[in-house]
Amino acid sequence: MAIKSETGTASYQSTVSQMTGFTLTGGADASVVTLKEGSSGGTTKYVVKAAIATTVHLNFGDEGVQSATGAWYVTLTSGTTPQMTIAGR
Repeated sequence: MAIKSETGTASYQSTVSQMTGFTLTGGADASVVTLKEGSSGGTTKYVVKAAIATTVHLNFGDEGVQSATGAWYVTLTSGTTPQMTIAGR
């Protein structure tokens, strides 16, 4: 199965079920993002923070981490339009 990536600047539902990487680039202010299993009401598995104009990359290896519910939801909890990219299968 091919690797795909999805990018957003606000909360979004991904179609990625097996996450191999996540990148957060903070904008004009610091940003905090949560990665949840399934949907906006799902279980928070990761919290990612980026300082002003800083990029943070998480690498989950070739096998990645599987969402028990079949997808990952990216929630912007603070910050102004950072760029967020989730990669996987």
